[in-house]
Amino acid sequence: MLRGGSLSAETTTTDKKPRKIVGTCVLCGNRRKLTNEDVIPQWLMRHAFPHPKKITSTRGSSREEYAANLRVGRTGQRVKVTALCEVCNNRWLSRVENRVKPKLLAWMSGLHGPMAVPDQQLVAFWATKTALMAQLAYAPSRRVIPQRFYRELHAARDHPPEGVFVWLGMVGSKLPGISFSVRSIGRQLASLGATEAFQADLRVHRLYIRVSGVEPPDVLSDIAMMPSASTTLYRVWPVETFLLDDPTAAARLRQRGRAVWVEG
Repeated sequence: MLRGGSLSAETTTTDKKPRKIVGTCVLCGNRRKLTNEDVIPQWLMRHAFPHPKKITSTRGSSREEYAANLRVGRTGQRVKVTALCEVCNNRWLSRVENRVKPKLLAWMSGLHGPMAVPDQQLVAFWATKTALMAQLAYAPSRRVIPQRFYRELHAARDHPPEGVFVWLGMVGSKLPGISFSVRSIGRQLASLGATEAFQADLRVHRLYIRVSGVEPPDVLSDIAMMPSASTTLYRVWPVETFLLDDPTAAARLRQRGRAVWVEG
């Protein structure tokens, strides 16, 4: 069950369909029936694994729960968390998935170019939501994204919370599947006044999405992070797209008093 924005072990371990669980939604904070949310959307998993073996499906908040709730189905691979109420999941976020799906599939197929501002906002919101959901699959001791981002994402409705930065790009080598990681970068940014900071990276084949956040949100006017010199990332949120690995652009940012941090 979810209480106060954190997961606890209260899930079924039988072969029957899991019973309805009532708890506090991690986004809206209301106490309602909770749904099983896919950490990585099914359509994205199908794109990453077009010829899958039988489904490996699991849910829970610890390694033991994942093992106990392991299920084998027909096709695909899924990891779920019990964290969202039916209203947030089915009436709000599912509509976002339907809108972002064709845009990201086009990018992953190589049909990418300049993005209109509404598209940048949409992709940035989806990327932030996905990073927040993916963190819930980690053990509580390994979660580094501050809880305020969940409630503020709900309040924002269609754009990332204050203090979140999102980049999108294509890498040279194709990853055979999906990778996701989230880590604390507070130590790197402590000298700039950050008390907490995180960085989440999602890769699907050649598509690279990075979501970074800083606490308090007014510490930095901008942060720029890139995974390697060979990767071209474009910032899509806050909307002001530029090429991160362009030395001239980086110099202009520094002249304007913006902090540019490049991962070594």
